[in-house]
Amino acid sequence: MQQQQQQQQQQAYYQQQQTYYAQQPAYGQQPAYQQPPYAASVDRARAQAAYYAPPSAVAAAAAPAVGAAAHEARAAAARVQRRYAPNPQRWVAAASGGAYATQAAPPPRPAAAPAAAPAPAGGQQLPASLKAYAERAFAQCSGDGERAQMQAKLHGIISGALANDRLNAVDWATAPVPPLERSEPRGGSRKRRHGGGDADRGPPAPNPRERAAREARANRFADRSKRTPKRGGNPYAPREPEPDASLFEPVRGTCEDLEKDYFRLTSAPDPATVRPARVLEAALKALKARWRSGDVDYLWMCNQLKAVRQDLTVQCVKSKFTINVYETHARVALESGDVNEYNQCQTQLRELYGLGLGGGHEMEFTAYRIFYALFLNVSGSADDGSAELLKILNEMPAEAWADAAVAHALNVREALALGNYAAFFLLHETAPNMGAYLLDTFADKVRVDAAAKILRAYRPTIDLATLASRLGFDDDADCKAYVTKLGFLFDDAGAVKCKESKCDAAGLVEDGEQKSSLL
Repeated sequence: MQQQQQQQQQQAYYQQQQTYYAQQPAYGQQPAYQQPPYAASVDRARAQAAYYAPPSAVAAAAAPAVGAAAHEARAAAARVQRRYAPNPQRWVAAASGGAYATQAAPPPRPAAAPAAAPAPAGGQQLPASLKAYAERAFAQCSGDGERAQMQAKLHGIISGALANDRLNAVDWATAPVPPLERSEPRGGSRKRRHGGGDADRGPPAPNPRERAAREARANRFADRSKRTPKRGGNPYAPREPEPDASLFEPVRGTCEDLEKDYFRLTSAPDPATVRPARVLEAALKALKARWRSGDVDYLWMCNQLKAVRQDLTVQCVKSKFTINVYETHARVALESGDVNEYNQCQTQLRELYGLGLGGGHEMEFTAYRIFYALFLNVSGSADDGSAELLKILNEMPAEAWADAAVAHALNVREALALGNYAAFFLLHETAPNMGAYLLDTFADKVRVDAAAKILRAYRPTIDLATLASRLGFDDDADCKAYVTKLGFLFDDAGAVKCKESKCDAAGLVEDGEQKSSLL
């Protein structure tokens, strides 16, 4: 009896194989994304199934096979596992009867005679709530490993429901999803590098010794902050980084003093020491008058202007008056040769001009920005200067190209790019506004390079008047004193002996004649 059942099941299996391969299209007729990995051997598999099937397989397929329901249940579970296990998204679509579920895989060969078990008939549609159940299960997965683990668990659950004919009896909407088995990574609460993990549990509580060390580090500046800072000071001296005033809450100043020294902020500003905008306007007017009169030096003036800028910053005041303050400080810094302070003001002015507040002299300071970028190039910071110059040209508005100051700055850039030192010194003499102060910062470097080129270009001599005009000197005596420090030699007639002379900028540094401290 058992042997007869096995023979019937074997005949039913061959019939199912023939039916499956008869439904498959020939290789190449399917789109590339629908061809299974074994599509190339479909025709060969059809021939093999027809060859090995016994003659009685066709007739036996018409009669109901013993255990066909259980066999169909295992076949459905095997189809899900074999075709959709590598891709959880396909598996979800298959569970919901989507596009991937329209083509079933061939049923596996039964190993032995299984016991008959009730199961739904073949071709039964999966319930719609099963799709939502599968999506809830995969939603808690955060990596390929967890998805594979969840795939195996869901396969067991659905296979059991199919085998017991409980696929529609189970309430998948309220059924709990299987839990994942996660292992705690090394290092305690650190997150996994790939794929997330459990929620952070926080660092362990410090021991008493570590807690005391943290408190000591936090209080190491407590005594220093109580000291009264000295008034005045050298603005050129290096200072510790000042806390960003924008991190503090805006204050409304109540101080009425016109003059106030600048102090670095170490805590939130006190409204009693901050001057409101109306007082700052009067203070700036008084500072301009004292600077024109010449009764104050640059160190005091820079200290007062930095205090005005600080009061504006802590009160978050950005207006035309703010632009006026930064432009005034920039001009004073240029007149005094403080290029570093000028660059700080220039950076803030660029942001203020971008706010569209109106007022100010944007074209004038655009020309200054071009000069500063050329200064970076000539002084050795070629990469920084080139990038800054390209940024300036890209950001310039259309009206800036027609401005006289900007056009002059672009001519200076062209002269330096071509190595035309004669044109550079002519432009240096005709610089508008305060551009000559910025050109002074790298004029000596250009002059030394020009002197070296003259020694190579002229033979055997060059007269002093021609040399002075080429190097941008108005007086021949000043030119002779300058080139003598470079190593130039003169003959009895006063002409430069080009072959015997040398050009060494070290002589200028030794005698202290180099004008810019930043070169």
